[in-house]
Amino acid sequence: MVKDVTTCGRASTCDIVITDEEANEKVLGTISKKHFRILKKTFTLDGDTRYNVFLEDLSSNGTFINKNIVGKGSEVKLHTNDRISISSANFQVFVFFDGNMLGNLSLPQEIWENYDHSRRLGKGAFAEVFCVFQKKTGKKFAMKVVSKEGFKYKHGSSNGVMNEVNILKAVDHPFIVKLEEVVETKVSLFIILEAMDGGDLQHIILPNVGLNESEVKFYFYQIVLAVQYLHEKGIIHRDLKPSNILMASEKMKSIVKVTDFGLSKFINEETLATTYCGSPHYVAPEILQSKGHGAYTKKVDVWSLGVVLYLGRIRVQDDTATVKRTLRKRRVLDSNTVGLAPDFHQKGLNKNKAFEALSLAGYFPFQDSDNLRLINEIVHGLYSFNQKPWTKVSEDAKNLIQKMMTLDPEKRLSINQVLNHQWLKDKNLKKEVENLLKKHKHDYNQKKFYRTQLNKQGRRLTSGSNSDETVGLSPK
Repeated sequence: MVKDVTTCGRASTCDIVITDEEANEKVLGTISKKHFRILKKTFTLDGDTRYNVFLEDLSSNGTFINKNIVGKGSEVKLHTNDRISISSANFQVFVFFDGNMLGNLSLPQEIWENYDHSRRLGKGAFAEVFCVFQKKTGKKFAMKVVSKEGFKYKHGSSNGVMNEVNILKAVDHPFIVKLEEVVETKVSLFIILEAMDGGDLQHIILPNVGLNESEVKFYFYQIVLAVQYLHEKGIIHRDLKPSNILMASEKMKSIVKVTDFGLSKFINEETLATTYCGSPHYVAPEILQSKGHGAYTKKVDVWSLGVVLYLGRIRVQDDTATVKRTLRKRRVLDSNTVGLAPDFHQKGLNKNKAFEALSLAGYFPFQDSDNLRLINEIVHGLYSFNQKPWTKVSEDAKNLIQKMMTLDPEKRLSINQVLNHQWLKDKNLKKEVENLLKKHKHDYNQKKFYRTQLNKQGRRLTSGSNSDETVGLSPK
């Protein structure tokens, strides 16, 4: 907490104001002007000043802790991971965390002195991501903790993670995840990144079983602007895929940002990248043909984006039961799986396996489950638009995919040509992205880059407001 007393409710005078952005009109009507307040009460223990945190219910319709009502005028002491609901036990809006519980165990001084540690957001083979709050401002960030040994064991070197850090330091763009700071120890890297609350693009493709054309265009346009900026900076991403594209919010129309630069490489006009890397379904044919030993250019990113566009475009016509039968047949879903939900782990479906199911079920342009046959399909460009959903797709969209997924990189579109393709010459789209960006509250430098890109296409961006801040509660 930044303050000793923090209020929450509908009133504009509250520290945390609940608006129609967070709740629909019906729910908003049940929330009091001052619904509850958080109190930080200090005490002394062994000569050290510490504090406990309490919630006081001020509402008419109730405030709930872990679905238990507090009661108007009553106080309850809060503990780490307590879930706070308002008006209804099921309307959970915050998760409380106690900075006293963090201590300095396993964290460098620069981290525990400046950040309060909250819940874990995700875990991989050699990295974990946590939600943290900057003590000075209360602003939320994502902290990526990378094990140097783990990364080195998997990739043969720890250079990749430092490559990601160096690239993030060098870039500043509204559609690229922003780096706040990095702290290095002998065994780990602590990377403080801009918080992205909506998960990754991969999560919305599977639950919705595809997106319609306007939705795809909305996301794709933002991604292309990000990649254009990277290419202008002499950076090849080399691992563009839906799981490396993060969403700013859980809303269907959200700002998206490119992340995960561990496989990226700086190049100049005289240099060609020669490292073999990337996710198989998205790897350009020239990389596969040379088994990673040949030379390639920025156009490998254009190929990957073509695959992303192809994948995102298809909306399955089958009902959910048919889709699940197909996935079970491919041994991806077990018989106890309830459905295709965004939270795969809660539904008993491993996220990576679920997304892999898209290729096995025929949603990727290249579909073979055998790696050698898959590579053969890619290097020969064996994809088509013969599936039924493509009959309703615009010719401009299909033309763009074909030009992005051209086998010969010399004939393949550049990222600038992609941006100038007829399919993306959509004034309403650009206005929609521009307006959403203003709401997303980027700093001046980020808006400047976007404004420059829009000016190249005859558009202008109006400055938005200042950066957002959050006090010591984690939104659910």
